[in-house]
Amino acid sequence: MCGIVGIWDSQGQRAIDRDLLLRMNESQHHRGPDETGVHLAPGIGLGHKRLSIIDLATGQQRWASRLGGIIGGGVVVAGDTVFAATSRPEGKVSALDGKTGRHVWRTTTGPVNAPLSLIGNILVAENQKGEILGLDARTGDVRWRRRLGVSRIPAVPGDSGSLIVASVDSLCRINASDGKVVRRARSPGAVVSPWIRHGGLLVAGTTDSLVVGVDPDEITWVVIRPADTITTTATPPAMARPRGVATKRFSRSRTPPEGGGPSPQLLLATTRA
Repeated sequence: MCGIVGIWDSQGQRAIDRDLLLRMNESQHHRGPDETGVHLAPGIGLGHKRLSIIDLATGQQRWASRLGGIIGGGVVVAGDTVFAATSRPEGKVSALDGKTGRHVWRTTTGPVNAPLSLIGNILVAENQKGEILGLDARTGDVRWRRRLGVSRIPAVPGDSGSLIVASVDSLCRINASDGKVVRRARSPGAVVSPWIRHGGLLVAGTTDSLVVGVDPDEITWVVIRPADTITTTATPPAMARPRGVATKRFSRSRTPPEGGGPSPQLLLATTRA
């Protein structure tokens, strides 16, 4: 993980508020609780938090590996391999030996901010250019590359060897093996929260204040939100009509579960407008 914050004066003259920089740095404590530091100079202030790989039995740091760029999307671990992607300046995906930290391979992908995802032997990276790349997890070779639009969340597995990608304006189901787009539909809004599987749907929140459930096979969607907030219609312009909304208790108003028991419920949280 690790993290970095900064304050920059474009004129290069203004004194940097040290207390503000320290508070900014502390806000990312969860990204690197092991080491911390700040640097102040005329017109600029930088802070960092560092995460170390610790042996749980002895408490000793096993290894640390420096990558050329901010690791904005975290890491993915599979077996003895750790995968990490960087944004600027390098924009590369790296595979590290989980026991030693040694670089196994490194592939240039362009700056990556969205979290990586591993689907079978394909490591999926989504870069800031709006491209999605399928990398061979064993070698780092680029198996395929498609321009689908900028994504903010990781791809998730679909059925029959496919994966689901949400860009700022589209929902896509593509083949994991070759990147071929199987089905594409307009998005009900930019999806910014990771998908959660619920009742056969993929559920997430959008920047349009909607909670949506997506059928991963057909790429059709359902609006899920408190019914008392709907004043006119839940159908965005030029979109198919939703098949259900949520009750005030946020349980989906669709087919009841077998046995007549209570419906599964979703707990929702929003920020201020």
